[in-house]
Amino acid sequence: MRLSPSGNRRFEDPNGIRFLTFGCDSRLPLLADPWTADMVVDHLAQTRSRLGCWLFAWVLMPDHVHLLLAPDHSVASSQRILLALKTRTATKALARLRGCGAAPRAFWQAGGGYDRNVWSEHEFSEKLSYIEQNPVRAGLVERPQDYRWSSAGSKAIERDVW
Repeated sequence: MRLSPSGNRRFEDPNGIRFLTFGCDSRLPLLADPWTADMVVDHLAQTRSRLGCWLFAWVLMPDHVHLLLAPDHSVASSQRILLALKTRTATKALARLRGCGAAPRAFWQAGGGYDRNVWSEHEFSEKLSYIEQNPVRAGLVERPQDYRWSSAGSKAIERDVW
């Protein structure tokens, strides 16, 4: 069992589904840049394939990310998946930002972000809807399928069926 930065215990059900949220450093809208958002989507697809997880829903908002996934624990935990995704994308994004002369000190907020086990079909449906409706609630689009950086609107990553 691992402690979160706040001191709370993190328990990952090895057969379970995880709802993960993590943000950009200082809540900067670093994912508002289409190149950066596309790059993160590409790395999400690669991480999913390389570390063997089922990806049920996801969204990249301008300053944070939500994922609904189930890791294949014979390959990697959700924390390892998150670390791989955050490390690769931060390295690439910061290199590009430094080339433009404007780089923040970090790309992602430190720590594991918010995560929780999803224990029921009702909670699964609730989290899936929450994730895909996020761009609508934020006023970025009128319909979830119109937002290209989410499982509702992306052609880049096909979502897994539960």
